[in-house]
Amino acid sequence: MFRLVPTDSDIVLRVDCDGKLSTQDIAGIHAALHRHLEAEGRTSLVIGLANFEGYESGTALKKDFQMDVKHRNDFWRVALIGDQSWGEWGATLGDLFSSAELRWFDADHASHAVAWAASQD
Repeated sequence: MFRLVPTDSDIVLRVDCDGKLSTQDIAGIHAALHRHLEAEGRTSLVIGLANFEGYESGTALKKDFQMDVKHRNDFWRVALIGDQSWGEWGATLGDLFSSAELRWFDADHASHAVAWAASQD
């Protein structure tokens, strides 16, 4: 499942992912992203992955990847938050699929992730 987390910045959309994401979750995230992009234009994204356990199916993974590719030029910055040791590696890999600047933050630095995503320098 996912939840949208309010931030103090209009240009930052924060999505926290918990457990395993389904195709319905991916569709919900995509809809929220479209609403945010329509309202704000190019934006920054913060994705909370501290409790993320993967995807319910290969179809959900495929839909997520398709969404990433479709929106690869829509973000200034993407902050990933979590505890997993693979996070920095994932952020490096994500650089291949996005024009956004990506950075990994430990879960106890979530507020720093949002502040970094909101800054334009």
